[in-house]
Amino acid sequence: MISIKDFLNKIRWDKNLDKDRYTLHYVDRITNSIKTIKFDDINSIEGDFLVLNDREIPLHRIRKVTMFNKAVWER
Repeated sequence: MISIKDFLNKIRWDKNLDKDRYTLHYVDRITNSIKTIKFDDINSIEGDFLVLNDREIPLHRIRKVTMFNKAVWER
């Protein structure tokens, strides 16, 4: 299986993929629930973290990536 970091970089840099179609599902450690973010909300990937405007999300917390509600990557 491809690593989440490699998969996210593929979405980010492949001109044939439409970034706004992807949603990431991750575990929020505060609420202990699954939250979602749109791929377009990601400012950068630095080390093992997704950097958003208001927070950083560790890559190991990502459980699934969907496109049109269909899982395309899952842990």
